[in-house]
Amino acid sequence: LSNRQAYPTFYRIAPSDELLAAAIIKLFEHFNWRTCVLILSNEDYSYDGVRILRERYQQKLMIIDQILFNTHENAFNVNLTQILN
Repeated sequence: LSNRQAYPTFYRIAPSDELLAAAIIKLFEHFNWRTCVLILSNEDYSYDGVRILRERYQQKLMIIDQILFNTHENAFNVNLTQILN
């Protein structure tokens, strides 16, 4: 669906960062998770979502690390295998 020539009238409407942050917190509450490592792309959409998580839910969620995925280079900013091991 990302091919604009094949699907010229398709428009993606993403939920707001607020709704996504609330949904993420519900998942964490459901599974009793308290910490996480965020993997995010180098786009404003990702940064705003992380900001909302930190500002509104810092009592319920501790972000212990962030891993950045560069969408232009199609690569992570760290050795992902080493970090996850």
